[in-house]
Amino acid sequence: MADNTAPSTEGWASPYGGPQGWTSPETPAGGAPPSPAPGSDWQASNPVTGAAAGQPSPYPPAAYNVADAYARYKPGIIVLRPLGFGQILDGGIKALRHNPKVMIGLNGAVTLAATVAMFGLGYQYFSSAFSFNTATTSQAFSAGSIIGLVAGSLVGTLLLTMVTVISSVSVGRSVIGDVITPRDAWKRSMRRMPTVLAITLLMMLAILVAYAVIVGLVIVSALVAPWLAIIVGILGVLGLIVVLVWLGIKLSITLPASVLERLGPVASMRRSWRLTTGRFWMIFAVLLVATIITSVIQNIMSAPVSLIMPLMFLNSDAPPTGLMLVLLAVASYVGMLLSTVFVASVTAVVYTDQRMRREGFDLVLAQAAVHQGA
Repeated sequence: MADNTAPSTEGWASPYGGPQGWTSPETPAGGAPPSPAPGSDWQASNPVTGAAAGQPSPYPPAAYNVADAYARYKPGIIVLRPLGFGQILDGGIKALRHNPKVMIGLNGAVTLAATVAMFGLGYQYFSSAFSFNTATTSQAFSAGSIIGLVAGSLVGTLLLTMVTVISSVSVGRSVIGDVITPRDAWKRSMRRMPTVLAITLLMMLAILVAYAVIVGLVIVSALVAPWLAIIVGILGVLGLIVVLVWLGIKLSITLPASVLERLGPVASMRRSWRLTTGRFWMIFAVLLVATIITSVIQNIMSAPVSLIMPLMFLNSDAPPTGLMLVLLAVASYVGMLLSTVFVASVTAVVYTDQRMRREGFDLVLAQAAVHQGA
């Protein structure tokens, strides 16, 4: 069902660095974007022909088609019109190539910190798991080992969330052909990190509560009959997976909305919920394919270390556990960097596409591209 709710008046941060931010236009009930006010910057020039207001177009009138020209207008990584399936994925790839200093360089430094935290805090678990000594392997499941692994995973997750924020900031500028510097991307991202961390913690808390509810239902059912607990457990887990996938898609563009429109945690979730209405299956398909691509990349990077090397030293009395951990960390680092940045870029492109579809946001982006190129 279409969502006629007017878009938030909170601004998407100005792609060309304006101090007051870039406020999204108020959309009338009919869904069409507002007409530009006389004398405003909207009339400064034509984003397609480049002709100033009141001046003739440099192109012959007979050969000029405004609708077709706007449909082909591409100042940055995407065409400024509603995008197709392949164009969204292609936009995610082009975002990496358009600004490698931020997307690979800056994000690479943050991902490196996440990798060090994960393998550093989880060293006891990984070193024990890679040992061929039965007594040592059992230590991988000790309390201290599990606590270190969980702590490392939590810190790593929060740092990878920072990568998502940085990627959203960069993509927000790349769609109009602008290249943000690593310093500016870092500053803009840090200003939004408190809100982003709040969103991340709220989502993690919601997942933990959902699991706790399922466990509670299984325990209560077990007091009645063991077979009932099995049925409740299976149905509960399947139902929870469906609900989490549904909520994950509905809230999938919460972070880009928070970063680019400077919204609070709850407002960002509401914004994502409204923008994804009526496009669930398309967004689901795009993010599913992006996730599959990144999973293949991660498996290709880590398989030689996690599967082949242990077999090579299966009969060794002193396998090089330290070397295998270092190689696994390097492989994990490269896989996490590419996968996190790509999925974050695709998600930011999905957010832009939804705004172009629902709010005529392509016109705003076209004017911003002309302004920053002037």
